[in-house]
Amino acid sequence: KEAQDILVRSRDEQHAVLATFDEKLQRLAGGDLTAKIDSVFSGEYETFRTNFNGALDGLAAIQTSSEAVLTRTYV
Repeated sequence: KEAQDILVRSRDEQHAVLATFDEKLQRLAGGDLTAKIDSVFSGEYETFRTNFNGALDGLAAIQTSSEAVLTRTYV
């Protein structure tokens, strides 16, 4: 029974993590660079969340730099 409960919890957690990534990736695909994942995941999932949020930060920085260059170019 305990092993089955652990398996069910693990499956539920995996489903929740994948659903979160699905939602955030859809937002990112739509151009939303604010689609960070705020909830903390357990275990190895947390590394994926940290990397995803870091990638968003990097993309936002590129966008900001590009906008600054365009502003200086056309001013």
